[in-house]
Amino acid sequence: AEMARGRSHHTATLLADGQVIVMGGDGPSGAPIDSVERFDPSTETWSELPGLPEPRSNHTTTLLEDGRLLVVGGAHSNQNGSPSPEGVLSTALLYDLARGVVAELSLVAPRGGHQAFRLSGGDVLIAGGSNDEVGSECTSVPDCQYGKAVATVERFDVASMSWAAEAELAGVRMLFGAVEIEGGAPFLVGGASDTASLSRVERYDPRTGGFVLAAPLSHARLRPTVVALGDGRVLAAAGKIANVGPIGLTELYDPARDVWTEGPEIGAPRTGAAGTTLQSGNALVMGGFNQETGDVLDEILLFDAASSSW
Repeated sequence: AEMARGRSHHTATLLADGQVIVMGGDGPSGAPIDSVERFDPSTETWSELPGLPEPRSNHTTTLLEDGRLLVVGGAHSNQNGSPSPEGVLSTALLYDLARGVVAELSLVAPRGGHQAFRLSGGDVLIAGGSNDEVGSECTSVPDCQYGKAVATVERFDVASMSWAAEAELAGVRMLFGAVEIEGGAPFLVGGASDTASLSRVERYDPRTGGFVLAAPLSHARLRPTVVALGDGRVLAAAGKIANVGPIGLTELYDPARDVWTEGPEIGAPRTGAAGTTLQSGNALVMGGFNQETGDVLDEILLFDAASSSW
């Protein structure tokens, strides 16, 4: 079953009833779109929902405990498909599935290409990404233009419907991977500054409300595919080294020991692959782009947690 609108750099949000909401993104022309669609996996059908008041891509969408969706920030995509300094939004939307947008809220600062996490208490944490300034140096391909990477963190207080600045990350970070570990704690992996790939890893400490450093990756990378495994470990696979190219290296993180270990290579080097955790606790990694060959990959790979093998 196909979507009514082709799109990239959109969000896909799972609802409690198993349906999926797809929101915004870049359309076939490369410009952001305002379309919102609902996918019902039980019937494999798509339906249109009320659109956004303005197009947005490279945003985040988070399901709140009351069933509404919080849509945060966004930015236009550059020629490499990453957030640019153009069209960066400093607003967040509260979206009701029946009525569409019911409120518009102002962020502390403009932001796109960030990550969002719903905390155990119901609040939402927004971390990293880039703003509407020009980054000091492109981290990927010649002549491209990124927004300036940021270290800022904001928290959305559900009770007061307001935003407040939180303690910053250890340094600026964009194009990073992230999962939730140990009961929902945000865990940030790799990414890029304005000038280099990052090996830095940070985890959220709910006791202090800030991020603390964890053991770094052995191989710095941006756009890694990061998946939480059922046994509590974290898989970081593939990605790209700035100004070098994609890699196929895999590393595994053990939260109990705060240690990364080498895993088997994924196969063809790739960046921008999507990953998810299966009910079995294994990881499914889908697609990606191999810059060395120019191939957009359609293969689907399974990482078996028990044997630590692809």
